[in-house]
Amino acid sequence: MVLRSHFFLLNILAFFSCFSAVFAQAIDSTGTKFSVEEAIAYSLENSRQLNDRDLDIEIAQQQVREYRSIGLPQLSAQLDYNHFIQLPVTILPDEFGLDPMTGLVRDDFDPEVSFGTKNSITPQIRASQMLFNGSYLTGLKAAKALVDLEETERLVSEQDIRFAVIESYYNVLIVELNTQLLQKNLQVLEKLHFETSQLYENGFVEQLDIDRLDLSLSNLRMQIGQSLRNEELMKRILKFQMRFPLDEPIDLSDEIQKLEEEASIELLELELSLNERPEYQVLNKQAVLNQLDIENTRRQRLPIANVFASYQRAFQDNSLKVFSEPWFPTFLVGLSVQVPIFNGFRTDAQIKSRKLQSLKIVEGKKMMADGFALEVEQGRSRMVNAIAAIKNQSQNLELAEKIYTTALIKYKEGIGSSLEVNQAEGSLYQTQGLFVAALYDLVQARTSLEKALGQK
Repeated sequence: MVLRSHFFLLNILAFFSCFSAVFAQAIDSTGTKFSVEEAIAYSLENSRQLNDRDLDIEIAQQQVREYRSIGLPQLSAQLDYNHFIQLPVTILPDEFGLDPMTGLVRDDFDPEVSFGTKNSITPQIRASQMLFNGSYLTGLKAAKALVDLEETERLVSEQDIRFAVIESYYNVLIVELNTQLLQKNLQVLEKLHFETSQLYENGFVEQLDIDRLDLSLSNLRMQIGQSLRNEELMKRILKFQMRFPLDEPIDLSDEIQKLEEEASIELLELELSLNERPEYQVLNKQAVLNQLDIENTRRQRLPIANVFASYQRAFQDNSLKVFSEPWFPTFLVGLSVQVPIFNGFRTDAQIKSRKLQSLKIVEGKKMMADGFALEVEQGRSRMVNAIAAIKNQSQNLELAEKIYTTALIKYKEGIGSSLEVNQAEGSLYQTQGLFVAALYDLVQARTSLEKALGQK
């Protein structure tokens, strides 16, 4: 007799598919072997998401270099060439044309004159150095803090990938175990069908007994087909999360017993450390950045001082005899001081805005801490229930197998009925389904608790 528990389990496992259910044939077990830790390492090495995070870190590092360059000496060179097609005209006042004898403007006086030469060439070298900028050092600290933030956000991505791979890995093992149980049931049922057929031919059993076995075999073969297809699907999901080629075979070296062995009480005794959660570390980094932003805004009220030097040589002539005519040098040094006085209360508004943002971050940290504590309590509760369920279902499975074996022996010896065998068979299948479902719950409970505790 086929029970609903197997269908329920298969539907749960299929629910976690992230792409369309186009099932391929069952994969051959000759592919690359991975333990769960090897699968995690492979996924971290090949993750596109982490590659993007690494690029973000490199970008932040280059931004630190970019900002640091502001405080380093600045050197530039410039070359100006001007050719006047028509020189500008200057109007001289009448005083320049006065006749000293008469005191009147001379008749031949022309007030329109042009000064300068048609060609001028001016090469220049300019150097400057920041002497004081109140916000510079603070901005440099903020740029470095941004690198820390990007590295911490990478840890969040690593954690998400790790637990996704762990769940997918053990889901594959669970479906494989389900397939093995069904195939074992099929072998026993086929043997019973053969023996019952022999008894039928000799007139010891009825056609009804054969029909019941045919129905059970048909349903069992259908379940095995579904389980094999789900096994392939779970492997494809695992390969997708690992960034492993989907068209290449993969094999898992760990066994499902490892999951039961690692479900120890030690995990339940661990205490939550907020700093172990990368999400909390991200908020801490954001709080640091916000405080640096406030400090930087305040320091923008301070003066900015720069020292500079400039050297140039100028050539001026109507011709371009640059090698024979003189060049006139100019060399200067100077100090530039900029003092902010009033900017319409913009700085005050910026500081208050950033302080309000700090309050939001503080409240966010409190809410996150409370949420983490709740996650840990829920995870512990699920873990305790899952461990108890595994122990209970393991005992029930042994008992169901014993009852089924006894019913088969009694049936073969003629002191039991086929109905009794059918009932024992149904109880066995149901118990197997509950055992597999308990394993699935254990995977979910364990990964949830480890993530809540910030375990790596």
